[in-house]
Amino acid sequence: RSIKNKKLSFIFQSHNLLPWLTAYENIKLVCNTESLEKDSASQILNEVGLEDFINSYPNNLSGGMKRRVSIARAFVNKPNILLMDEPFVSLEKPLANQLRKQTISLINKNKVTAILVTHDLKEAIMFADRIIFCNNSPMKIYLEKEIKLNNDPIYDNDEINGIYQEIIGNDSSILKAK
Repeated sequence: RSIKNKKLSFIFQSHNLLPWLTAYENIKLVCNTESLEKDSASQILNEVGLEDFINSYPNNLSGGMKRRVSIARAFVNKPNILLMDEPFVSLEKPLANQLRKQTISLINKNKVTAILVTHDLKEAIMFADRIIFCNNSPMKIYLEKEIKLNNDPIYDNDEINGIYQEIIGNDSSILKAK
């Protein structure tokens, strides 16, 4: 299947906001049509809880707020495919957990196919219906696992911890590239 006509979006490790643009302008910048700009940018900022910071510049936002702007920017054009490169890696645990849940909610609401690159197996379990472990030179898949969560994905709950233990068993070296 081709991705030629699919809308791709990204969430990176860092927020990558332009410091001379407001939160709203950083989101509007990626809007693909004039008609999307005003309504969609404002709406998505509301969805991530930043309605009161629409005209704030990145240097006036906390790290978590900047990350929310980058998440909002990723969803404003209603992507078909979302690529995420360790988007929660540098955040404190409570904030990372909150943003993980918010991102999962947006993925589900918008029916987006998401690909997450992470070194955090529990995070992968939260997001995934399938986890693929690969090495890096030459790239080769060395383990693949289907994931079916029965409950809301909450980092470190019994269900996720159980799947984590099932994957690593007594050998945590499975988490290291082979």
